[in-house]
Amino acid sequence: MTHDLWPFDLEFANIPPPIARSWQRCAAARLNPAGPLPMPTALNQAQPRLLDLLRSSIEDLYQLIVQPGFAVMLVDAQAQILDLEGDEEVVADAAERGLLRGMSMHEGDAGTNAVDLALRETLPMQTIGSQHYCMQLHAVAFAAAPIFDVAGSALGALAILTRERDAHPHTLGLAIAAAQALNNQLRTEHLLAEANDHLAELYATLETISEGLIFVGPSEEIRRINSRAAQILALAARSVAGQPFSETITPPQRLLLALRNREELIEQELLWQSRSGDIALICSLRMVHERGRRYLGALITLRPTQSVHRLVQRVVGAHAQFTFHDIIGQSPLMHQALHQAHMAANVGGCVWLLGEPGVGKDLFAQAIHNASSRADGPFVRLNCATVPRTLLASELFGIEAANDEQAGRPASSNWPRAG
Repeated sequence: MTHDLWPFDLEFANIPPPIARSWQRCAAARLNPAGPLPMPTALNQAQPRLLDLLRSSIEDLYQLIVQPGFAVMLVDAQAQILDLEGDEEVVADAAERGLLRGMSMHEGDAGTNAVDLALRETLPMQTIGSQHYCMQLHAVAFAAAPIFDVAGSALGALAILTRERDAHPHTLGLAIAAAQALNNQLRTEHLLAEANDHLAELYATLETISEGLIFVGPSEEIRRINSRAAQILALAARSVAGQPFSETITPPQRLLLALRNREELIEQELLWQSRSGDIALICSLRMVHERGRRYLGALITLRPTQSVHRLVQRVVGAHAQFTFHDIIGQSPLMHQALHQAHMAANVGGCVWLLGEPGVGKDLFAQAIHNASSRADGPFVRLNCATVPRTLLASELFGIEAANDEQAGRPASSNWPRAG
């Protein structure tokens, strides 16, 4: 099998099988081995982007191979030359032969060459001198290795160009190592971009959570605070990030002690100090470890007590059902009680109902609530029989702070708002 313009018989050429198959394809396509190499064409928009992505790693490689007789070529997945840098004499000689940016190294254009074979076979390849189908490449040698993306698809190839007389098997090993370095760089950048995406998703999630979140690092510095926590504590989230937790926010002593002892708190009602005044918050403190080992910090969740009360009221249906029209009675004492209840409904303060079990205190309480200016608000029931006598006063009226070390606590029942 011969080509009328090619003097050598393929059957007797001592060449590797991939190169022999390439020669056969070129001969079948009647590619002229004595013709010139194709003219360069403009790069498409995706090709410079690939070059920019690999530029930093390629520049390091250029410096490594800046020695007489070597040049580095980068091609895209279609075998179009994106860049050619290295020894000035080698680059100038390559330019005289038509090896310029934008030129196609595809087998159908440039004949058999290691650059096209590396992409076609997805394997490192080397072609030297007369192993090239086109005579224009007989004076040079290529050692090329493919570059893959993280999905395993070929992005292009990296080739080391030398003169034929300077060709050496070690050049292929250098091309393989350089291509592998680029593959690692692409994988690293992909993983970094993926991690940044996950981080952005995490931050977006933190901002959509209705609870206030504060992440405190192992040195008690504020690593992260979401906008809800900053709103609750009347802080600027950006100004407190990285600042000492205890100095910036002034947390309750109980929470600060638990943080330093690395003890968890679950749904504790604590009094926090903020720029807008003291505020009662439902707090949780959880330690964060790296796979159960290294301590990374602590996560603090904050919820205003009012939001907890509203949630409970929505769940249990905390609203009064009865009105004064539902109370039936004709006795003078009942008329007197209804008159006093109507008067109490118009008073802005608290109302205390006393009576024996079963006389209808709950019925009157609901009627007073519905007739008051707080009828649109929640109706909260508290069964005093279930609360210990020693805690009843604190539940109804709160606790005043004894000193600077022991913070007070407001009434959990919040009677004026409840009605």
